Amino acid sequence: MATATILLDPGIRGRGAVAQVTIPEQVAIAISFTRQHHLEHVVRGGRHGTNSAPCTDGGIVLDLSKMNRVTVDPDNMTITAEVVVSGKTSTKPPGMTDSPPSTGLIRISLGPLRGAGARFGAVVEFTYRAHQQKEPVWAGMAVFSLDKIAPIVEFANDFALSANPDASFNFGFTTPPPAPGPMLVTLGFYNGLGKEGKRIFGLLEESAGHGGRKVTGGAACAIPLAPEFYEELKQCRLSLIEVVPSAKESLLVLELVHHGKVQEIDGSATAFANRGLY
Repeated sequence: MATATILLDPGIRGRGAVAQVTIPEQVAIAISFTRQHHLEHVVRGGRHGTNSAPCTDGGIVLDLSKMNRVTVDPDNMTITAEVVVSGKTSTKPPGMTDSPPSTGLIRISLGPLRGAGARFGAVVEFTYRAHQQKEPVWAGMAVFSLDKIAPIVEFANDFALSANPDASFNFGFTTPPPAPGPMLVTLGFYNGLGKEGKRIFGLLEESAGHGGRKVTGGAACAIPLAPEFYEELKQCRLSLIEVVPSAKESLLVLELVHHGKVQEIDGSATAFANRGLY
């Protein structure tokens, strides 16, 4: 019989109790308990989230931190991992790479999740498809002065429309040491040899020459990008730094990836709505 241990801690404000679970059956017991008693429940996984999702005021925290088993099937090229994964918890045969990095949160079949939204339950296990990486990859970071916003945005627009599934491009604002103020930082990635990577990201060859994370957020941006909008973003960032000097350590990034696979699924088929050219 599976049991779930619930620890009451009156010395800590906010959460009403913590359920420290180690197997899926215990997760099911804890969730059933919250439903029977009309309690809120939140999930604490690998502690990588930055949106306060595992916080509750008087509810129950499902602590999945001890669910860290990993198995590798080299014949079928799959990796099955529980919620909290690190290199120390992997079980791998000789010649295989380490387990995947720690990920978010029920042993899962994707079909029932379509249209379920963000709080349908607690995922306790994922099965990943592994792929051989036969070739080295090319990646590089380049930093530009703020007067280069227009050509960088123009490059980003061309890149977004190039439909290259093997490349990605990020750019944004930060203050990298020892720079005295905000600058444009770019990051190009190509899944292939350096010669082709340098051809794709030739603009980055002309560039000028980071700490803890507290909170992150995101939004979808439609293509084509408008340089005027990013000029406005630049001014907003400069004004913020004048009021909050420590904000210069923050990072504002636009991420451009190929959306071909994402757009193969109809927008109404799953809970993930961003399926356009964003």
